[in-house]
Amino acid sequence: MNKTPLAFLFFMTNILNFSLSADEVVYEPGLNKSELRAAAFVPTSNSFRDIYGNVGLSLQVEQAQGFSRVKNLEVWENIEWIFMDGSPGSSCGSSDIDILNVSFGVKGIGKVYHDWIYLYAGIGPDLGIVWVKNKINCCDDCDSNQTTHDTNFGVGGVLKTGCQLFVSDLIYFDFFADYLYLPVWFSHTTKDLGGLKAGGGLSFRY
Repeated sequence: MNKTPLAFLFFMTNILNFSLSADEVVYEPGLNKSELRAAAFVPTSNSFRDIYGNVGLSLQVEQAQGFSRVKNLEVWENIEWIFMDGSPGSSCGSSDIDILNVSFGVKGIGKVYHDWIYLYAGIGPDLGIVWVKNKINCCDDCDSNQTTHDTNFGVGGVLKTGCQLFVSDLIYFDFFADYLYLPVWFSHTTKDLGGLKAGGGLSFRY
């Protein structure tokens, strides 16, 4: 059994218990952040890249909350959809894969230049749902055409890094590089469908 996802969960639970105790943290309005993100997704698995290519598209929505008494800590939640397409292993077919990731966690954030530029790093667990659609069309006038659908699940983790560039008190751009670890069980084998993500986002603080 792969213990890496459990290690992510254990780490984040201890961080939350230590940093967000009721006696030390007071939430107040004005510390919320909402962000629309887009990124290039580069799978780390060679077999994944052989089928779906080297780069996919990641679209994300992220929410973060800060706390008045813990200035350098935020809690975040993220929903992501990854799109890729390729060949299921033959020249007469196609394959589409969609990955829905739901993740949450904590990140440390610090100001590096006045109130304009902030750097951050974060960690958290990830739940992934994977849909694979294969179309096999080996000839136009025979009965070999078929379409298969598979749904699989995985539990992994996310490492987050980035730079926030504020253009006003309420609006900023986020340039980020994240790493996703997502082991998924496929027909008697486990494959890591994670990879590197690099992109940007438009964000609002309120």
